[in-house]
Amino acid sequence: MRPQALRPLQDFLRSSEYVRASRSCQRFISKAPRRSLQQPRYEPPKPPPKDAKGNDPRLARFAKVFGIFIGISIAFAYRAVKGTKGESKTSVSADGFVKYHLVGREQVSSTSSIFTLRVAGTTGLDIDADALQRAITSVQLKQPQLQIARSYTLLPPLPDQRASDIRLLIRREEGGEVSNYLHRLPLAAEIEVRGPSTEYVLPQNVERVIFLAGGTGIVPALQVVKVVAGEADVHVLWANRRREDCQDGVSDTVKPTITWTSTLLSIVSPFGGSITPTQPREIAATTTPSPIVTHLQDLKASGAGRVAVDYFVDDEDTRMTLKDATKLVRGSFSTATNTNDRKILFVSGPEGFVKHWAGPKVWHNGVEVQGPLGGILATANLDGWEVVKL
Repeated sequence: MRPQALRPLQDFLRSSEYVRASRSCQRFISKAPRRSLQQPRYEPPKPPPKDAKGNDPRLARFAKVFGIFIGISIAFAYRAVKGTKGESKTSVSADGFVKYHLVGREQVSSTSSIFTLRVAGTTGLDIDADALQRAITSVQLKQPQLQIARSYTLLPPLPDQRASDIRLLIRREEGGEVSNYLHRLPLAAEIEVRGPSTEYVLPQNVERVIFLAGGTGIVPALQVVKVVAGEADVHVLWANRRREDCQDGVSDTVKPTITWTSTLLSIVSPFGGSITPTQPREIAATTTPSPIVTHLQDLKASGAGRVAVDYFVDDEDTRMTLKDATKLVRGSFSTATNTNDRKILFVSGPEGFVKHWAGPKVWHNGVEVQGPLGGILATANLDGWEVVKL
């Protein structure tokens, strides 16, 4: 390279600007940390400090935490076992249902049966409390798949029945979710029951009772007869569609009128027939008496002649009319001297039956109440009578 070409570079290296830049770079490099090329020495971990007794405090903390964990585990296990045992004693769920087992099912007709339920544990519903001795009571049975329940009136207990057992007359209704579910259950199946609920409390000063019952509405009548038998005149009029529902039932005062006139009247009215205070008529006994009829006859026997029952069957053209009821309102079949003055006319049965006779029950503030008297009884003179819809 020619000297003339290197002269500008030489002039730059001699300039003050280059000198200052060179000194600044040297100072920056001198201040930068230098990596040591020497390998680090291995130092073993220091032993943990000892307490006054020479023990490792970490072991003490671990033992404390482990002890707390074991204690909590034992507590949860004990609570779980205790809860299981408690459930077997009471079998009460959060919504008040108690577990029962289906221990008996006695067929009454092709559509209805008597169910006997026995508590699964040792404590069942308090169905024989003193406050319920004069009450018409019912319980609710749950359909667990749909989480719905329906009320069924309790049958009065039989003499040889367990005090905690529950007996119910249940008809298999077409489209009835609960009744069809119950009729499909095998024996020993589990059924959830809640209650009891009070539908009506019979007063002490009862003089006369008339009970218009349709179908399974006879069950509240059985409760009433059991309570007031011997202390009041009770006349039960029981209507059924078929004889099988009241097989072997013999009317006490009915005199059927199977004529063309009565047949025509029965077509006009949903219930027809005639009732007159005559001596009981004889009907040939059958070999398959209804257990409900048998129970009703047993209750009648305890009524000291103050209980009468008449049967009406649609298939036999013996249907109840308003005339039948009003005749009973005006006079009693019994010759007993009454000292009380309370007169009650009950109407019990399917919704259509109650509505036809006394009008529908109504809802008020979320509670079903009696509502005004309607139906065909509203046209009758019932002065001095209390009408109760069940």
